[in-house]
Amino acid sequence: IINVMASLNWMSQLIAANETVLLAGGGFNTSSVVQLTRPGMPTITTNPLHVSEVALSFILPAAVSSLSWGVTVDGSNELWLNAPEIWWWQGDLGVAASVGGQLRVFGRAL
Repeated sequence: IINVMASLNWMSQLIAANETVLLAGGGFNTSSVVQLTRPGMPTITTNPLHVSEVALSFILPAAVSSLSWGVTVDGSNELWLNAPEIWWWQGDLGVAASVGGQLRVFGRAL
């Protein structure tokens, strides 16, 4: 038997409490445990709804606010749920903005 450490490479985003989160990666099994962490707050542990070798889903607990949370599975790398992500920006000077000008920022969870 080969023990494979879980790893995460994608997660559904902009999830509210009591909604389903889908994780993609590898090394998951039926005894996998999801941990949600945030600096200054206690770690929240939850069990998955569905597990395959390459995907896992779980319900975001009601105790979790819409803040950003670090998600790990069985000691995997951490992905951030609901974290702001800048995709691109546009200033009145192109990639920059003039003094008193406009800067528009586009992305997710801004």
